[in-house]
Amino acid sequence: MFKPTHINYSVLSKRTKRVTVQLLRDFPNFQFYEGQVIKVKPSVMINYLHRGNGARYILKDSDIDTSLLKYSQDQENLRQLAKQKSIEQEQRSIMMQQQDELKKVQMAKEKSKILTRRIGLKDVSIPGLNI
Repeated sequence: MFKPTHINYSVLSKRTKRVTVQLLRDFPNFQFYEGQVIKVKPSVMINYLHRGNGARYILKDSDIDTSLLKYSQDQENLRQLAKQKSIEQEQRSIMMQQQDELKKVQMAKEKSKILTRRIGLKDVSIPGLNI
């Protein structure tokens, strides 16, 4: 049979090596925000984040800008609050829709009761007509 002459092996260091960086601006494409300290592949840092002074390498913990990190945490808290509020508003609108649908169903049932009820002479009273 055919014997391959070249075999590609995936290098473990390419799959597992990560560098620690602190972001200096937002990268919404990656869902990274200013001030975050994250671990990324070296290629992502070189090709995307480091361009235009968008991020910096963190070699030791003392390299982290604490004011920028605190700003990042505050912004993250604000994003979470906004997300919770939007979820609550969505739930309220769903509940309102369900209540409206329930009211419509109840109205339809009442109308159907009126139309299906048998009406006799005893139920009807016409002024001036004595039967």
